[in-house]
Amino acid sequence: MPEDVEARRALGHNAEISRMFGAAVPVTATMTHEAAARWIDRLDQEGVVAWIVEAEGSFLGSARLHSFDGRGGARYAVGLLDARRLGRGLGAETTRLVLDYAFGPLGLERIELVTLEINERGRRCFERCGFRTVCRVPDAAVIDGTSYDDLLMEVTRSSTSRWS
Repeated sequence: MPEDVEARRALGHNAEISRMFGAAVPVTATMTHEAAARWIDRLDQEGVVAWIVEAEGSFLGSARLHSFDGRGGARYAVGLLDARRLGRGLGAETTRLVLDYAFGPLGLERIELVTLEINERGRRCFERCGFRTVCRVPDAAVIDGTSYDDLLMEVTRSSTSRWS
């Protein structure tokens, strides 16, 4: 939708958020209309269930389930892009809504995600939503010359009474 493209463009690139995604600090904070349109278009892929996340009436980012394994599992990714609205519980709210959909209508049994060890805000959010770290992958990402571990986290339908 054109308004989502413009909203994504307006948020641009935030250094802290880019770092939590495993990217180097962006050279520029601005984003072109074309880059924003490509970002939105990537949400519409076969085998991906994706949502534009809005809060308080405006664009915030995206969430998606992908890599469905055929055995009741999938991967989760969420990206909230407005640094001014981080720390308000919107990530947890988004994650719980996606898990409700995954364990409800989709009938999935297990959701996993990968996050960087330095993404403390994200990790705490995921833990509040029932995810537990099941594996650490050493030196999985190099950001600005420093190596960081990836954390593989998962939540199962049976691990919490919310979805049992």
